[in-house]
Amino acid sequence: MSTTSTPGTHSPSRRRRTVIWLVAIALVLGLGGAIWAANRGPSEVGSPSPTPDGPEATAGATPSPGASPTEPAVDDPQDGESPAPEGESPAEPPTAPTDVLVMAEPVPLDETVVVDSGLTVTVQDLEAVEGTGQGAGEVAGPAVRVTVAITNGAAAPTALGAVIVNVTYGADQVPGVELSGPGVKRFSGELAPGDTASGVFVFAVPVGERDRLQITVDHAAGAPIVVFEGSGPT
Repeated sequence: MSTTSTPGTHSPSRRRRTVIWLVAIALVLGLGGAIWAANRGPSEVGSPSPTPDGPEATAGATPSPGASPTEPAVDDPQDGESPAPEGESPAEPPTAPTDVLVMAEPVPLDETVVVDSGLTVTVQDLEAVEGTGQGAGEVAGPAVRVTVAITNGAAAPTALGAVIVNVTYGADQVPGVELSGPGVKRFSGELAPGDTASGVFVFAVPVGERDRLQITVDHAAGAPIVVFEGSGPT
């Protein structure tokens, strides 16, 4: 007698196969989830988002109640300068140089000038000569030869190596070019108390420009320059 299976029922072997497939699918799904979680890392799985840094976070941040607003920056007193430290006075502006040349009031050519150091300065002689040129920029031609005498009335010797003599001429006081001759003798050495020394200088001056000559004698650094003025030789 044959046995016929009832529709809608399953055999035990078929149920076992179904259970095995379900377990296998569950294992596959579980393994895939574990791999996905490992790839994302701990910071992406279940952890709160970090607070953003940088300009975007600062721009979007809202100050908490009671927080003081940021005070505006205080500009420096002057661009490029820092304020003086507390308790110190600001730096004083630089003073004017003290070695500025000072011209004394002009005196006539035949006058004697006594300076504060005790020296006596005079124009001993003034001649018209034909100048000779040897140095750079010197041109031979009409010139005046100036002899300046210095007497030491002080109690100590005085050095003469720094004495400078110059000549200007005409209404515009054009500087005369110093020439090498004839008869040039510049000041040098020391001048003992009571002694007199003479220096001889030649300057190119056109004949028609000698109505107004100025002879300057710079005898010491920082001292007023002695100025003689008058009509020169023709």
